[in-house]
Amino acid sequence: MDDISGCVIPAIEKEYLVRYQQLGNSYIKLCKYFQKRGANLIQVILKTSERKLLNNLKNKLNNLNLIVGGSINNKDEARELLGLGASFVVVERLFITKPENIALFVKNFNEKLVCSVPDMSGYLTPDKKVKTRSYLKLVMHSGVHNIIYVDDATKLKGGVDIKKFREIRSITNGSNLVYSGGIRNLKDISNLKEAGADSVIVGTALHNGSIDFTEASTLFKS
Repeated sequence: MDDISGCVIPAIEKEYLVRYQQLGNSYIKLCKYFQKRGANLIQVILKTSERKLLNNLKNKLNNLNLIVGGSINNKDEARELLGLGASFVVVERLFITKPENIALFVKNFNEKLVCSVPDMSGYLTPDKKVKTRSYLKLVMHSGVHNIIYVDDATKLKGGVDIKKFREIRSITNGSNLVYSGGIRNLKDISNLKEAGADSVIVGTALHNGSIDFTEASTLFKS
């Protein structure tokens, strides 16, 4: 798989496993659950102590591509995750604290790299030192191909701010832009697609039953 565009991406992390008691709280079984429903790309958020699970996941899940993130601190850790079976690696905190690493990672990992960009009411972090839009321009200038835009303000209040997302899309033309944050229903997904999202990540709304994955995937691809 060469890029992360054109799909609804289920987000899976440990806190969601408890909602699937029938699957035995298993990452593998939950990934298979969505794979059987048509998912070919899943975001798996692993703690550092869980990274060794990745190789087992990849071996058990034929033809399923995994976006993997979780506190990547250097390029060796990113390379390790790719070696263990990740299709793409997600970096957020390292790039925010040390933006000089962005170009280095682009050089080393190119289209396997995904830059996660949070938006907390217009800023990257609660201290409001750097505006999200300014940072996105730096990310684009550095040659990043895949971007996850995480609207944290939306997560807090629910709903999707389409007007704001259109502004973000205008800054990131030329990249694969994935939206994440507070998607509640199929209408949100439809609106995001119309506004230019290349893909969307859905977590809570999938796992609590508010959104049916097959319906969402069909809608996004139509």
